[in-house]
Amino acid sequence: MKKMVSSFVVLGILLSTLGAQAQEAAPAADARQKAPAKPAPPSGDKAAPAPPAQPAQAEPAPAQPAPGEPPPGYGPPPEYGPPPGYGPPPGYGYPPAPGYPPQGYYPPPAPRYGVHRAVTIGFGLGLGSLSVRDSKGNDTNFGYGYTLKVGFGVSQDWLIWLGLDGTSASGKDEDDAQTGYFIGAQYFATQRLYLRGGVGFAQLDFKTDFNEDAVSGGAFHAGVGFELLQGWNTSLALEIGTVVGRYSGETWLGSTANLVVNFY
Repeated sequence: MKKMVSSFVVLGILLSTLGAQAQEAAPAADARQKAPAKPAPPSGDKAAPAPPAQPAQAEPAPAQPAPGEPPPGYGPPPEYGPPPGYGPPPGYGYPPAPGYPPQGYYPPPAPRYGVHRAVTIGFGLGLGSLSVRDSKGNDTNFGYGYTLKVGFGVSQDWLIWLGLDGTSASGKDEDDAQTGYFIGAQYFATQRLYLRGGVGFAQLDFKTDFNEDAVSGGAFHAGVGFELLQGWNTSLALEIGTVVGRYSGETWLGSTANLVVNFY
C-alpha cells in the first residue's frame, strides 16, 4: 500500500512539471505564428551579392609649396651660374666618297699671317729692253736686265728698300745702258705677291765706235713681283719692273723681267 502511494506522488510531480513546460512553450509558438513568413527566393535566381565594402577615406595630402619656394623646414637652394656653352653636335652620316668634299661644306680660307722680314738682300738677272723717245721718234733695243736691293722691315708686310735697277741693250750703231738708283717702299699684298716703287736718279751710258758718253737725270721705278718659292731664309721671285729716266730732251724707258733671289 505504501508503494502505491509513493508511485502516485512521483507521477503527480512529473505531470505538474510537464504542465509548466507546456505553458512556457505556448507563448513562443504563438509569436512565431503571428510573425510574417519570409518570402522564399525565386527558383533559378542566385542570391543577391553582398554590397561592396566602402573604401576607407584617404587622409588629405599636405599642402604643396608654391613654385619657386622651398618646402617647409628647408632653406632656399643655392644659386648657380649659366651652364658653359657647347658647340654644335658632330655631324652624322656616311663619310663622303674619296676625292669629293662633303656636300654643303666649304673649308674656310687659309689664314694670312703677313710677311715680316727684318733685313732682306736680293739680286736678280733677266731679260730687258731699252727705249728712247726724242724729237727724232722712238727707238727700242733689247738686252738684259739686272737688279740689286737691300730692304729693311718697318712693319708687317712693309719694308723700305735701297737699290738699283737697270737695263743694258745693244743697237746697230751703239750700246746703251741705263741704271737707276732708288729709295722706295715694298708692300706684300698677299703672302707671295708684292708691289714696290721708288724715286731717285738714273745714269745713261752710251757707247759708239767713235765716242763714249754718260748723262744723268731724275728717274722713278715701279715693279711687281711674285715669290715662286719660299723657304725659311730664302725665296725665288719673278719680278717685272720699269725704270723711267728723264734727260735733257729725251726720255728713256727701261723694262725688265728678272728672276730674283732674296735672302732674309
